[in-house]
Amino acid sequence: MTSFFVLSRPPEGIGDEQYTEWYDVHHREVLELEGFTAAERFPLALHRSSDGATPEFRFLVRYTIDGAMDDALVALRAAVDGGHMTFPDWYDGVQSAGFVGGEPVDFPDR
Repeated sequence: MTSFFVLSRPPEGIGDEQYTEWYDVHHREVLELEGFTAAERFPLALHRSSDGATPEFRFLVRYTIDGAMDDALVALRAAVDGGHMTFPDWYDGVQSAGFVGGEPVDFPDR
């Protein structure tokens, strides 16, 4: 299993409630695709920043992929390009970034 992490931020003028309503639909559509087996979504609240900057992302989703990551991402791209995903008219303003997670690294014992 592999994790695919997506950080995102709704566009200006779109509230968290409206964004969440769309994302509830979106993540269900993603989970219908081959390879995507689970999703967890987290709202992010800044606790502190080492450089004083405010991060732009406000949500994190962790998708669990069973099988080849490349195959799952090809299925996702095909669904998007094929018009099989729901996107509101304001979606072009969403800022997002996806990260493929490797194997967890254990901390050394004390």
